[in-house]
Amino acid sequence: MDAHHRTADDFDGSWVRAHREQLGWSQSELATRAGVSYTTVSDIERGQRPQVTARVRMRITQALESPDDGTDFGIDASIVADALTTLAAVLERTQADLRGLEARVAALEAQGAARGAESDGADLSREAAVLELQDVAERLRAARVTAQVD
Repeated sequence: MDAHHRTADDFDGSWVRAHREQLGWSQSELATRAGVSYTTVSDIERGQRPQVTARVRMRITQALESPDDGTDFGIDASIVADALTTLAAVLERTQADLRGLEARVAALEAQGAARGAESDGADLSREAAVLELQDVAERLRAARVTAQVD
């Protein structure tokens, strides 16, 4: 019976376990090939997940019934696209944070230069803050370069 016609009645933990073991796969390998979590496979096999969605049922069945197709590993393109979108958003926020830090450092440096050579404890604290902001900005720049290279 193929994956599209397998019903909830045909799909149970003992069937999944028997087919997985016949292929010599671990639960982790089946999970990876089906694009589901290890916990999902484990719960299904132990009967701890009586209500399995049609999508999960289909993905596990396809993985078990098409074991030689090792090129896909069940990774859904929409999941990859969502991950890339999230990564791009994080990178944009990081770049915006970096620009904000650079502006704050420039403002603090300008403020320090405007004060001239006068020095007291407050100036030392400002200098420490500027150095800290510069350090953070350098780390963000390094992370941005690494993310762009990867």
